[in-house]
This record gives sequence, C-alpha cells and structure tokens, in this order.
Amino acid sequence: MDNDIETLGGNMTDYTTTDHYSQFNVLNWQPMDTAPKDGRIVLGYDPKATKLKHKLMYFHQTRDGGFWRNSASSGAVIPTHWMPLSEPPKEKTNG
Repeated sequence: MDNDIETLGGNMTDYTTTDHYSQFNVLNWQPMDTAPKDGRIVLGYDPKATKLKHKLMYFHQTRDGGFWRNSASSGAVIPTHWMPLSEPPKEKTNG
C-alpha cells in the first residue's frame, strides 16, 4: 500500500506529504474563535469525530449563546479549526 504511487508509474502526486499540501493547510485553517457566527456555512475540522473529521458546519444561535452543528448531526460538534468555502464555479453562458 505504501508504494501505490510507484505502482501507478509515479504519475500521481501524494499531496499529504508535499509542501503544497502543508502550505494549503497553514494558510487556510483558522482557529474557531475567528469563525463567523452569522449562520454562514464553513468547513470545520473536528479531530474527535469518529468518521469524517472535515465537515460542513454552521453556528446555531440559542438564547444561551449557541453551538456548532452540521446537517449529519443532531447535536453539537466541537471543531478546533475552520476555513471558508471557496466560491462556486461560474456558469458558462451560451453566446
């Protein structure tokens, strides 16, 4: 399994070990205290999650303050980091 990239002829890039991937993480992941709490959906990282650690989530306001949640969970999630979502692709116009 460790040699999958070599098996494929070396045509694949392992983004988990390249500088490109680590620069991407450092530049975009931000601590949760900087996350928007206005209902905007963000990509969150929950290291204690049992399955998916990266989740789309939003801050749910309550009378007592609020909590982070995602559509796959009925309760609170406890992310440590977040990043904004990118803009969607622009639609092509026929012309």
